[in-house]
Amino acid sequence: MERQPSARMMIGDVCIDVRQRVVTIKNVPVEFTCKEFDIFHYLCQHKDWAITKQQMIDALWDISAEVSYHTIENMVYKIRKKIQSSSSVMIQTMIGYGYKLIEKTHE
Repeated sequence: MERQPSARMMIGDVCIDVRQRVVTIKNVPVEFTCKEFDIFHYLCQHKDWAITKQQMIDALWDISAEVSYHTIENMVYKIRKKIQSSSSVMIQTMIGYGYKLIEKTHE
């Protein structure tokens, strides 16, 4: 049997288990809806990249889906509330562009 690549992604105190679709922060599970998980995972996969709302829609929704930018904004707002206990990551708003997941620095 061939060994599968790791399905876990770690960014500081945040662990994303892709196979089980579970996010833990400081080893505590955090409840995400299906789309919230998709958005958070997408931002984590593209850590430090500025991502437009349209890029998220194109990557995460069916081409025939009618998704507004307000939907993305609302979901990112909810994700931010859920990850606020993390001392490692935050979602930065790129005004007039989109979002970027960044790793917090500790000074």
